[in-house]
Amino acid sequence: MTLKLFSQIEKVFQSNMPISAIFQAPTIEELAKILRQEKDISSSYSLVPIQPKGSRPILFAIHWLHYTRDLSRYLGEDQPIYGLNFGMGHSKGYVLSLTTIEELAKHYIGEIQALQPKGPYFLIGHSFGGLVAYEMAQQLLVKGEQIGFIALFDTYTKWGEKLPMKQSLINILSFPRKSLKIIIVTIQKKLQNILKSIKKIMDKSVYHPNLSIKSLVQAYTLKTYSGQIHFFKAMNSFSISSKLELPEVNLQKLVMGSLEIHEIPGNHHSIVQEPHVKVLAEKLAFHLGKSLTD
Repeated sequence: MTLKLFSQIEKVFQSNMPISAIFQAPTIEELAKILRQEKDISSSYSLVPIQPKGSRPILFAIHWLHYTRDLSRYLGEDQPIYGLNFGMGHSKGYVLSLTTIEELAKHYIGEIQALQPKGPYFLIGHSFGGLVAYEMAQQLLVKGEQIGFIALFDTYTKWGEKLPMKQSLINILSFPRKSLKIIIVTIQKKLQNILKSIKKIMDKSVYHPNLSIKSLVQAYTLKTYSGQIHFFKAMNSFSISSKLELPEVNLQKLVMGSLEIHEIPGNHHSIVQEPHVKVLAEKLAFHLGKSLTD
């Protein structure tokens, strides 16, 4: 609905507004001011209200805008959720880049503190977003703030090294027939996702910042964390072509508080999609509630 409204505004007024204008100017009057160039838009704006209503503490979801609405639906109307996605404030087609995960985390902290000046803060992040959430928690603790809850959804703490083709073939052949079927389905889904990504890039209504994720992860060193972390692990995580260290093994060395591991059916991508996102939401809701009573 938002994208349709945005497209109509662009068509009628022949403007090149960034998509974040919808969120920074939520009323017709404020949008009109932007169109008349009477109001500036923050080019670094990153905060997107997914479900702003509710009495519970705000849940900040890092880099997970596509699937957060499904999660929000299962968590209910009393759980506010805001997503963070870097560079929503630039006009479409503008390519952005960041040099470090530390910089990105610092930027996001500024965004969330503009909305919620004091903790405790509740953070979740899927995949790369989990690494950013981890760094945000570290920086918030240094600032003297409190972390109420942090959850990482199948977040790899290191970038996997590519295996030689021969080893990749051996990995494929070593899987049982049942597992091979899972692998084939996974490859098919990945191809479908690639086609969807190409379609989105061609769609001018969708913004794609260049975060250079691989270089950011490779340059980032995780420090020890003093608090508690919830790690939601995909039950079907495996890689044919990359050598991946199990993230929970690395996190166990770093988390000084407690590391709670919760298994979710599906693979790295499907745990945040239907039908598995429902299981994820149920377990997340339980542990969020527990963190509030504790």
